[in-house]
Amino acid sequence: MPDMSGRDISKAVYNMPKNIYKDQRELGGEQIFGGEQDERETICYTINGTEVEEKDTKVYAKIVRVNNSVGHYVLFTPHGKMFNPHGLYDDAQFVRQGQGKKPFLFRKVNEKAFNMYYEFLRTRNPSWLQNAERECA
Repeated sequence: MPDMSGRDISKAVYNMPKNIYKDQRELGGEQIFGGEQDERETICYTINGTEVEEKDTKVYAKIVRVNNSVGHYVLFTPHGKMFNPHGLYDDAQFVRQGQGKKPFLFRKVNEKAFNMYYEFLRTRNPSWLQNAERECA
């Protein structure tokens, strides 16, 4: 098959990088890269700032530590807003997420936005939610 310049590109060889994840395997929730085991710790929060298990369906914020790095995650709606579990309709939308709707996803945020969202969960003060959303924008 010739391209616009007349060269035959059907026999072209592309130098693709080797699969760097070839040695990656998942064992018991911990990933192994090249024989080294990653230490993973997750702290999950729900309404009133209570710590819960990661398997719980009412997890709204979490801190994930992998080796020496820390990530802060908050649950976002399909519309790109932080999830408000105290809202009038949000709980019903959260329950219906599997019925053809876009999923609610955890997105990584900075520590300041996470702390503001955590204060919102703990105190139910909507000012904390608005400030956390501003921090992410």
